[in-house]
Amino acid sequence: SFLIFAFLVYLFLGRYHYHRVSCYRGDIALAFMMLYGNASATKQGEEVSGDNFTYTELGTGEVLLGIVDGMGSGVAAGEDSEIVIELLEELLKAGFDEEAALALINSVLLTRKKEQSLAAIDMAVGDLYTGRFNFVKLGAAATFIKRNRWVEVLRSTNYPIGILKNVDYESTVKKLYDGDYVVMVSDGILDAVAQSEKEELLSEWISEYDKKNPKEFAQYILNKAIAEAKGRTNDDMTVLVAGIWTKHS
Repeated sequence: SFLIFAFLVYLFLGRYHYHRVSCYRGDIALAFMMLYGNASATKQGEEVSGDNFTYTELGTGEVLLGIVDGMGSGVAAGEDSEIVIELLEELLKAGFDEEAALALINSVLLTRKKEQSLAAIDMAVGDLYTGRFNFVKLGAAATFIKRNRWVEVLRSTNYPIGILKNVDYESTVKKLYDGDYVVMVSDGILDAVAQSEKEELLSEWISEYDKKNPKEFAQYILNKAIAEAKGRTNDDMTVLVAGIWTKHS
């Protein structure tokens, strides 16, 4: 409930003072703009997806993009991922940095009455003045950065949030340039690929795609994954694609 959340925030503020450094930049124009698109499919036999995604403007030229995959599928998994998404958005908008936000969300999940609330997080906080993005992963599927035909893969080897008392996350900062794309997927996309080199095949799909519309790009990847699984959706599948372009005055 909100009261429990408010109480946790009160306790948390007493222990930590981590805030994202966001400089006021007056009338300076943003150097970049982003457009995003998503595509998704729900696991066969389920009415509700356990995946949720976000693309949110945080203010002062920053954006949050990410996919949260609740463990399992159906209503319970969807509730877990929705809670994580909502808290991420609100805490980052309020000025918390990523570490502090994730620590608080982890506390919320650990104190829920359910038997266990877990969620894999794939997120990035980006600065549209500089093009610098901080990619953060907790137990999530690979993220792909596309630059022309070149594709970089960001991997995660840690646990989802909601398991350990202390959050174990991996982060890396990347500078994005005009025409780059960020491609995030839930594990249902990679699990649809039968071959062992799943990330390599997905990189090939991403590399060969040459259109600019992020929504069509996301749908293309989803269609390829479903075709690879011979039309079956054995898990929730979510794709989020965000493209970045230089703003012209």
